[in-house]
Amino acid sequence: MAVWHWLLGIGLTAIVAIVTQYRALPSTNSYSRKNEQFVDPDNICPICFEVMESRDMNYLPCMHALHDHCLTRLKTHSKKCPKCRAPF
Repeated sequence: MAVWHWLLGIGLTAIVAIVTQYRALPSTNSYSRKNEQFVDPDNICPICFEVMESRDMNYLPCMHALHDHCLTRLKTHSKKCPKCRAPF
Protein backbone atom coordinates (compact mmCIF):
# COMPACT_ATOMS: atom_id res chain seq x y z
CA MET A 1 0.00 0.00 0.00
CA ALA A 2 2.87 2.39 0.77
CA VAL A 3 4.28 1.81 -2.70
CA TRP A 4 0.94 2.76 -4.23
CA HIS A 5 0.84 6.05 -2.30
CA TRP A 6 4.44 6.75 -3.26
CA LEU A 7 3.68 6.18 -6.99
CA LEU A 8 0.54 8.30 -6.75
CA GLY A 9 2.59 11.11 -5.19
CA ILE A 10 5.15 10.95 -8.01
CA GLY A 11 2.36 11.06 -10.60
CA LEU A 12 0.71 14.10 -9.02
CA THR A 13 4.07 15.85 -8.70
CA ALA A 14 4.78 15.24 -12.39
CA ILE A 15 1.37 16.59 -13.43
CA VAL A 16 1.82 19.73 -11.32
CA ALA A 17 5.30 20.27 -12.79
CA ILE A 18 4.03 19.94 -16.37
CA VAL A 19 1.11 22.32 -15.82
CA THR A 20 3.36 24.86 -14.09
CA GLN A 21 5.91 24.77 -16.92
CA TYR A 22 3.17 25.12 -19.54
CA ARG A 23 1.80 28.24 -17.85
CA ALA A 24 5.31 29.70 -17.64
CA LEU A 25 5.75 29.60 -21.43
CA PRO A 26 5.38 32.97 -23.17
CA SER A 27 2.11 33.52 -24.95
CA THR A 28 2.16 33.26 -28.74
CA ASN A 29 -1.33 34.56 -29.48
CA SER A 30 -1.89 37.55 -31.75
CA TYR A 31 -2.78 39.87 -28.88
CA SER A 32 0.74 39.73 -27.46
CA ARG A 33 2.38 40.68 -30.77
CA LYS A 34 2.29 44.43 -30.74
CA ASN A 35 4.85 45.20 -33.46
CA GLU A 36 3.13 43.29 -36.25
CA GLN A 37 0.47 44.81 -38.47
CA PHE A 38 -2.69 42.73 -38.84
CA VAL A 39 -5.11 43.05 -41.74
CA ASP A 40 -8.82 42.38 -41.42
CA PRO A 41 -9.74 39.51 -43.80
CA ASP A 42 -12.59 41.63 -45.18
CA ASN A 43 -10.01 44.15 -46.43
CA ILE A 44 -8.38 41.60 -48.74
CA CYS A 45 -9.60 41.42 -52.32
CA PRO A 46 -10.76 37.84 -53.04
CA ILE A 47 -9.54 38.12 -56.65
CA CYS A 48 -5.97 39.43 -56.36
CA PHE A 49 -5.49 38.91 -52.57
CA GLU A 50 -4.12 42.44 -52.14
CA VAL A 51 -5.12 44.80 -49.34
CA MET A 52 -7.95 47.13 -50.35
CA GLU A 53 -8.30 50.73 -49.30
CA SER A 54 -11.66 52.48 -49.17
CA ARG A 55 -10.98 54.42 -52.37
CA ASP A 56 -10.26 51.16 -54.28
CA MET A 57 -13.30 49.20 -53.08
CA ASN A 58 -16.41 48.39 -55.03
CA TYR A 59 -19.29 46.61 -53.28
CA LEU A 60 -21.41 43.88 -54.78
CA PRO A 61 -25.14 43.57 -53.90
CA CYS A 62 -24.20 40.90 -51.32
CA MET A 63 -22.00 43.58 -49.65
CA HIS A 64 -18.68 41.83 -50.38
CA ALA A 65 -15.98 44.20 -51.59
CA LEU A 66 -13.55 43.94 -54.50
CA HIS A 67 -11.05 46.23 -56.18
CA ASP A 68 -12.61 48.21 -59.04
CA HIS A 69 -10.27 46.68 -61.62
CA CYS A 70 -10.81 43.16 -60.23
CA LEU A 71 -14.58 43.57 -60.49
CA THR A 72 -14.19 44.62 -64.13
CA ARG A 73 -12.16 41.48 -64.82
CA LEU A 74 -14.59 39.30 -62.90
CA LYS A 75 -17.60 40.53 -64.89
CA THR A 76 -16.05 39.18 -68.09
CA HIS A 77 -15.71 35.67 -66.61
CA SER A 78 -18.48 35.27 -64.07
CA LYS A 79 -21.59 36.96 -62.76
CA LYS A 80 -21.27 35.59 -59.22
CA CYS A 81 -19.59 36.84 -56.08
CA PRO A 82 -16.28 35.00 -55.53
CA LYS A 83 -16.93 34.76 -51.78
CA CYS A 84 -20.56 33.66 -51.46
CA ARG A 85 -21.46 32.81 -55.09
CA ALA A 86 -24.48 35.13 -55.03
CA PRO A 87 -25.40 36.41 -58.51
CA PHE A 88 -24.92 40.11 -59.24
